[in-house]
Amino acid sequence: MANNLNDLGKVHPQQLVRTCAAWLDSESAARRALVEHALRSAVKRRDVNALRLLGYGKKPSVAIEKVRFEPSRVAIGGRVSMTFVVRSRSRTSQSLLVDVAVHFVKANGRAVPKVFKLK
Repeated sequence: MANNLNDLGKVHPQQLVRTCAAWLDSESAARRALVEHALRSAVKRRDVNALRLLGYGKKPSVAIEKVRFEPSRVAIGGRVSMTFVVRSRSRTSQSLLVDVAVHFVKANGRAVPKVFKLK
């Protein structure tokens, strides 16, 4: 069901958000998980309504510090370790959804981003 809703959202994003909002009215853990999975593409597209529905509607007050990549250069097929600190600048708690976009260079030379969710 979540996959069907996700596909619907690619063509009719407002209908997806309306449907998911109605389903969250009688929220259970299973229903919440289904809605989160259904909204995954909308969240990757940074759809404001989908993010708001999941509790991420406000702009966060954070600082990204101590960003490190090791090694600084890597051969194709190699591994890179990324570390950073997310520091809150708010006096109240915040719900955060953290993404990392890695730009992969395609055969034609264009860089195309792929978004990864952090936990």
